[in-house]
Amino acid sequence: MSYGEELRQLNPCDPAWIAGRLAALCPMGGALLDVGCGRGATLAELARQENWNLFGLDPDPAMAARAAENCPAACIRTGGAEAIPFADASFDAVLMECVFSLLDDPAETARELRRVLRPGGVLLLTDLWARGEESGLCHGVLIRRVDTRADLERPFRAAGLTLLDFEDRSEDMKAMLIRMILDGTACTYMEEETRAVLRRCRAGYGIWVWCRE
Repeated sequence: MSYGEELRQLNPCDPAWIAGRLAALCPMGGALLDVGCGRGATLAELARQENWNLFGLDPDPAMAARAAENCPAACIRTGGAEAIPFADASFDAVLMECVFSLLDDPAETARELRRVLRPGGVLLLTDLWARGEESGLCHGVLIRRVDTRADLERPFRAAGLTLLDFEDRSEDMKAMLIRMILDGTACTYMEEETRAVLRRCRAGYGIWVWCRE
């Protein structure tokens, strides 16, 4: 059984909260792409809002199939964040949850995210960040990199995106880790090296809102 099937929630922030945040950012809705959509939990929440035209992208064909089942209203494709298979300026909003820390090429990903956003479109990014002074590298399945806030933001600024808002949601991550411990999955899916990097970096969880001017 996969990680996503065993855990009640893959991301620290509740999908309903993320959907509400996006509704506030884009009250008129429009075309939305969930990059790294996983099993489609957030897309399913967004489908309750009738003003979205939903798309999902995930590199794992099995996860993409699960997302299509969980959110039939969305158009789901298989693919990665470094080469998004959509045309320029296709989306009013892009969502990326817990994906950036797994990527091999952050700079190319940031450029791709800006490319598919329409002028005035927003990117809602959630991920781990190092609250300590240094970034950390992992070789785990779930986490490969924990960037300081400055390191994480650098490729987005270089790509030409403007930061509108940042929110520290580290308490949500703590709550999720407690659930993992209670469910008996924390040690199963998080290698000791990864746990050591998280401790050393004083890892937290953040939400960034970027805009293509």
